[in-house]
Amino acid sequence: MYLLEYRDRAMPLAGGGAPFSIPDNVYLIGTMNTADRSIALMDQALRRRFAFIRLQPDYGVLRQYLEAHELPAGELIGVLQEINRRIGDPDRELGCSFFLQDGAGLAQVWQGEVEPYLEEVFYDQPEAMAASRWEALAKGPLAVWVGCASRGSGGGAALPVGPPAPGRNRGPATAPVLQSPTTNRLPLAASSHPL
Repeated sequence: MYLLEYRDRAMPLAGGGAPFSIPDNVYLIGTMNTADRSIALMDQALRRRFAFIRLQPDYGVLRQYLEAHELPAGELIGVLQEINRRIGDPDRELGCSFFLQDGAGLAQVWQGEVEPYLEEVFYDQPEAMAASRWEALAKGPLAVWVGCASRGSGGGAALPVGPPAPGRNRGPATAPVLQSPTTNRLPLAASSHPL
């Protein structure tokens, strides 16, 4: 930890040899899923050495991805926004990368990945969970997906086959980025594109 803050210094290693230092051109970037309650809070001594950038779902990127593959985006994005409004916790929001899977049917992804996650989030809200199940959505706001030419299994349009969007995000994340100790500025620009 000492060398994270004092890059102009070197320390001997336990095994001997030349002293070790972290060069100025090396940046440490980490990610942290803030929804995971099984992890302990980050130690303040470590936390103060990093800048934190909260990454939230980027519906614009999802819209662009789906529309580029001629799939209806508005309805799915509306459902995601409504579910995230019901969740009401930025640390537990449903991310967009569930829907950036090559060739998987939307019904398959929703029932196999989204619903199990939402069952944990809505464990004490049976009405919210019932409204978020594929069976309900396929008869309502996502009916347009059921009507699409199906390439996926399990009903519903298949999600695009092709290169996935960079940096997929299943849920909220906070990325600690090492700051330069001499300038106290971030060494790289934060992306506005958290997928």
